[in-house]
Amino acid sequence: MNNIETIKQSVSMIDVLNFYGLRPNRQGFIPCPFHREKTASFKAYENDKGFYCFGCGENGDVIDFVMKYFNLHFNDALKKLNDDFNLGLKFKRINTYNADEMHDMLKNKEENLKNINRVKDDKREIKELYDFYCAYHRFCIYIKSKYKPKNIDDINPLYIKCTGWRLRYIESICIRLFEELTREE
Repeated sequence: MNNIETIKQSVSMIDVLNFYGLRPNRQGFIPCPFHREKTASFKAYENDKGFYCFGCGENGDVIDFVMKYFNLHFNDALKKLNDDFNLGLKFKRINTYNADEMHDMLKNKEENLKNINRVKDDKREIKELYDFYCAYHRFCIYIKSKYKPKNIDDINPLYIKCTGWRLRYIESICIRLFEELTREE
């Protein structure tokens, strides 16, 4: 089991909210920490360890919550949860790239992806593609949150490159590769 799955299985959304001083009621509702509201519309789900705000639409798992609540990068959110809940996990250093390097790498990986049928039996190569696209997806999410424009005049080109159809495309590739990796022979 990898660190991400260990964190998701070890820490519930209710535990995270209580630890950070947000006390949900018996049904798991609190006022949303991501927008102003008078009534509690943020629902924390115990079983799947996720959350959803019926007011602003924010949603995700415990890692997404910590990323958004503390404005952290994915890896920093993992480390914060690990430290705060004393999980004792070890993390490898993950390379970070700038946007242009990621897009150049994406072009090369897309060529490999076109030949995925050729490499279906090579789980190692599929795993490598999966790891790359997952890292690229996390990068796009990070850019999307960091450069979200306040108005139409201050749109950053990185925001445009990392959102919309590209993000959905990367998500669909990750799902396809994951299905190939978990497919039973």
